[in-house]
Amino acid sequence: SSLLDGAMGDEHRDHFDPWSQVNANRFKFNEPKIQLIAPTATASKVCDVATAYRAKPIMGCTTPAEAREVSRVVDATFLSFGTPTTADMANAVLDAPIVVVDPVGVGLPERGKMVRAWLDARRCMRDEVEQENFCTIIKGNASEMTTLVKLFGMGDGERYANSSVTTASEGKGWFEQTFGTKFDDKDKRFSSFEDDATSTAGTTFRIHRSFVDEYMPELHNLACYLDATLVMTGPCDVILEPYASVGDWNSFLVRTRSTEMFDTYAGAGCALGAACAAQIGRLHRHSISSDELRYDFIADVPRVLAWTAAQYREAGAVSAANARGPGSFQAEFLDKLYLLYSLKEQALM
Repeated sequence: SSLLDGAMGDEHRDHFDPWSQVNANRFKFNEPKIQLIAPTATASKVCDVATAYRAKPIMGCTTPAEAREVSRVVDATFLSFGTPTTADMANAVLDAPIVVVDPVGVGLPERGKMVRAWLDARRCMRDEVEQENFCTIIKGNASEMTTLVKLFGMGDGERYANSSVTTASEGKGWFEQTFGTKFDDKDKRFSSFEDDATSTAGTTFRIHRSFVDEYMPELHNLACYLDATLVMTGPCDVILEPYASVGDWNSFLVRTRSTEMFDTYAGAGCALGAACAAQIGRLHRHSISSDELRYDFIADVPRVLAWTAAQYREAGAVSAANARGPGSFQAEFLDKLYLLYSLKEQALM
């Protein structure tokens, strides 16, 4: 814990352990190569965050042929459908082993058609490629996930779209109503939490499939249909795994501190996608180096994503406390990510 204390400060010592869900034996330090296909408006910030996570970003591809060539030699690809990504560029990485997808602009009719066509083709590709660790991760906010639910005919998904809206009857948004429920299970990582405005505790909960089926059936169906892990960001981040591949206890709820300063940080969502690609790429690079670890790669993906989301938000909250505005926040945030990982390297090497 001393390594974490040095990165986050003594005042945050007792309540945040981003490594609690990750088996360190399967997550050794390395410098994964990741391809970044990012929007022009946020490309530099996406690259900065990936570098802070000790990844080696490759983002100079300007043609589909180059993107396809690079996708075959990197550990993971981050694909954003934001401008100027075209269908040809996206299709060039269709068979890449590991892709983190950010469905930016999916609510626009033409962009939505392109995203749906790509995800459908990616789903079909799963049975055609000879890759043990073939993995698709879709990271999006509640609004984007709602649109995907509608596009694929899984329901209207309106409860997710209104996840942060306060209701007159309950005084809480959908997330608070749903996850303020008392959980009745022996597993200590699946328990209730109180809505205490003064609390700074950050906690990750495992979610059983039966709970997901009751409260998030549309998202569950979407994950299973696309054979993809979903990362839905919001007041609570939800990491949802297609259970056919890993079992009933491999989805997660991340409830930790965050900050409104992320609203001033254009590209914060895209940068989280790059962070996910860096960490999953690192996991993949380590897993292929040991035969005994290959089987566990897919099962470890949601755990690493849950940890990444918790770390990202907590680093933002700590950075905001020292920031004077958007500019200093971005500098503080990158420094926190870099310092946390720089110190943690010693335990992973």
